[in-house]
Amino acid sequence: RILGYTKRELTGMSFRQYTSPGTARRMYGLFNEMFRTGRPIRVTQYEAIRKDGRSIPVECTASLIRGPDGKPSGFRGLLRDVSERTRVEEQLGRLEERLLQSQKMEALGTLAGGIAHDFNNILMGILGNISLVLLDTGPSSNDHRRLKDAEKQVMSGSDLTRQLLNFARGGKVELATVSMNRLVEETAGLFGRTRKELTLATEFSATRPVDVDPGQVEQVLVNLLMNAWQAMPGGGRVTLSTADVSLDPGRSGDLGCSPGWYVRVTVADEGTGMDPETARRVFDPFFTTRKKGRGTGLGLASAYGVLKRHGGFMTVESEPGRGSAFSFFLPASSKPLTERHAAPDTVSPGRESILVVDDEPSILAGTTQLLIRLGYDALAAGGPDEALEILSNPGREVDLVLLDVVMPGMSAGELIPRILAIRPGLLILLCSGYSEQWQMGGPAFPRYQGFLQKPFTLEALSRKIREVLSAPPPPPEA
Repeated sequence: RILGYTKRELTGMSFRQYTSPGTARRMYGLFNEMFRTGRPIRVTQYEAIRKDGRSIPVECTASLIRGPDGKPSGFRGLLRDVSERTRVEEQLGRLEERLLQSQKMEALGTLAGGIAHDFNNILMGILGNISLVLLDTGPSSNDHRRLKDAEKQVMSGSDLTRQLLNFARGGKVELATVSMNRLVEETAGLFGRTRKELTLATEFSATRPVDVDPGQVEQVLVNLLMNAWQAMPGGGRVTLSTADVSLDPGRSGDLGCSPGWYVRVTVADEGTGMDPETARRVFDPFFTTRKKGRGTGLGLASAYGVLKRHGGFMTVESEPGRGSAFSFFLPASSKPLTERHAAPDTVSPGRESILVVDDEPSILAGTTQLLIRLGYDALAAGGPDEALEILSNPGREVDLVLLDVVMPGMSAGELIPRILAIRPGLLILLCSGYSEQWQMGGPAFPRYQGFLQKPFTLEALSRKIREVLSAPPPPPEA
């Protein structure tokens, strides 16, 4: 039954007839050794060839049979089909490899997130001072233009930390229900206008929408298109396709995701391709195949983080000289499509009293001065204890607290209940170099009314403060 032969057919058959030549030589050697020494074959595994030509893994044990005179007279053995065991062992091996990869990415993500947070604080200090000087310079002066250029450079640095936070699953997410067909078409159109040497083809068959942050998914697509362009320095064809895909529990388990409907987006090029080792490392942060100065190694790592945070994943198929195909999968949505609206780039002044709480002196001073220049009555507190002391003064009016989330001694999660115990109903606007989802995603985090991710511009600061101060008062705590 294992080999597909009848008992009559197997009787007298040589190893050579149901194994490869190499395996037959090996088995002949083992049985010859057993015949000479009398030592049994404990366990040996090899590939047997069935009558229908299919190879299967089998396990063999055998011992010598001796006659009444003590001389060898035959062999006694057991042949076991281990196909199922081998399949399970291979599956466990893949699961273990995926677990190790996940743990590695999680550790790297924590490191990357910490770096991004600290760097965002540095950028916030720089940006705050630039904004203050801009308020004192006219739009027509050379200094004003230089400062605006410096502001753009700071925001470029913020883009880099955003990639780190996206990889670390700590970037800001603004979800919308969108059509991937439209998103892919628009992104490809914009990219194609700057890369005339590429021929971009689209094949859309997806019909289901997805709940994503369009800006972050656009960045994933741009990263994949940039990789395709780099793989074809002389130009070539890139095919972008979409499809609805249903993953059953078995396949989703192998891929490490939940079963259900997904929208698959594939970016396939005809470039240089990758060997298996390169393909295995391609999502590691700071790993790049580009020449020095041509890439940071954050593109695919950032894309990996974005997709994980959206409940999706990415796969790659590649072969040297035959191109690469990157496919990412996002959970399908049943919601109706939504539209995005850009926030106005204006400065909104005010007259209310605002307490700024931050342990970074440069950020504290810069933000406080910005608020004063906007017309607010701004107070500065260099830490939680100083903030509580100011708020404990009943004669000091405070309408809103602009509160840093990560501070030594007492985090915002611990400080907010103490603030509200002194000033019930006081408005809280949080800010951090991390994202809101990363730090305040837990159900136990205290109530707050708004969040700003550092570094933020003067326009974003003024707009958010007006939004919080103009909102209806929060309901009383239960």
